[in-house]
Amino acid sequence: RFVVRAFADDRGARVLAGLRALSAAGIRVTPPLGYHADRRALVCDWLEGECLADRIDRDDAGDAIERTARLLARTREVSLPANVFAAPRTAADIHREAASVLADLGDVAAGDVADAARELAAALPDPRVDRAPRRSVPQHGDLHHRQVLVEEGDVSLLDWDELTLADPHEDVANFVAHLDLLVLERRLAPERAARFERRFVDASGLDAAAVAELVAPQLAKLALVPFRNLRGDWETETRAILERSLERAVRPAVRCSR
Repeated sequence: RFVVRAFADDRGARVLAGLRALSAAGIRVTPPLGYHADRRALVCDWLEGECLADRIDRDDAGDAIERTARLLARTREVSLPANVFAAPRTAADIHREAASVLADLGDVAAGDVADAARELAAALPDPRVDRAPRRSVPQHGDLHHRQVLVEEGDVSLLDWDELTLADPHEDVANFVAHLDLLVLERRLAPERAARFERRFVDASGLDAAAVAELVAPQLAKLALVPFRNLRGDWETETRAILERSLERAVRPAVRCSR
């Protein structure tokens, strides 16, 4: 079996080049088979295993979460083709994307949701202010618990459609933001989420404070998900996401024991 990913542009060729570089470096990724330029279709081999999301549901995900973080650390050391990945994404770009989502919410929401969006926008760093960029490294670009496959004591990362060079804390912050989302959806207890977060950030080898800076905007970028999914109570869900993002922005660092 194999997987075919269709693209609206030539991004699939870039993803193929990146996957080949990662695979050659020993990173466990979706094995690339080829790219059809005319159809803009990327073909990858099929992987067997258990989704990390299922292990999180059973509360036996701690070891797999740590292995995922260590795999990300190795991924950051891989050299991707510079001519293919020439425009890295920075932390400022993440803040700009979050600001855009909050502005969109102002167009579709009212009352408490609009107020929460404005309050969060004021609490996040001004995306118009240039910040000193960190080094750019390979990043999955959309990493969360459903993109990790656990197999025979190891892990693989799936769906590299957003593979890019970016701030080294982006993937880890996005993973943590999705843990917050699971808590808000009542699919994960807060204390378990905090424990998973600590193990993940510790194993990533990154500075916890630097990761925490990006969790709030990464979570804010998810605020339109309930609306886009046409959920009946989307305003309540969106407000909860915005309020949690604000908590992260004001007090970003998590402190808990294993």
